[in-house]
Amino acid sequence: MQSSSPPDTHSNENTFPAADPTAYAVEESLSFPETADATAPPAPRDRDGLPTTETPPEAAPIAYSDMKLIRPLQDAIDQAGYKFTTPVQAAVIPRAMRGKDVIGQAQTGTGKTAAFLIPFLNRWRPHKLKGPVGLVMCPTRELAVQVAEEAIKLAPSKRFRTVAVYGGAGMGRQLEQLAKGCDLVVGTPGGCSTT
Repeated sequence: MQSSSPPDTHSNENTFPAADPTAYAVEESLSFPETADATAPPAPRDRDGLPTTETPPEAAPIAYSDMKLIRPLQDAIDQAGYKFTTPVQAAVIPRAMRGKDVIGQAQTGTGKTAAFLIPFLNRWRPHKLKGPVGLVMCPTRELAVQVAEEAIKLAPSKRFRTVAVYGGAGMGRQLEQLAKGCDLVVGTPGGCSTT
């Protein structure tokens, strides 16, 4: 009969334990579990009143309608059917809207794209600049297209233009869209370096 002991995860320096699918990280040192421990002591807070340890900054989802977003963005969020933040959004959006630099890490499908787009879109105002005012770099063409589609869906105005720039497709159309002017470029490193 074979032993059912777990494999030794320390036997090979290139072997890493599986990531916790319920963990979220904001900034480099914070981790946000899916649910908060109601019996844990309150976390120390920074001068903005935000936790500085591994406790989630928001124990419960935040209603988008309570976030004081500009009306056109709130309308776009309502149209998209978003009512409440996910844990990573609750951790990232309030900090980013206060002008804080954040790094958010979470599993696929947890709302990271909206977490970084919403604060950017909330600060956007119509302008006369020809070039973009925002740049999102993505590791793959598929992710660049997905992020661009989300930005288009959440755009606070019909005047807000997003252009996806990536390799493996005709650059002519992408260059043409860039020449028309845009507010946000979403691209891959290779696509952005060739345009």
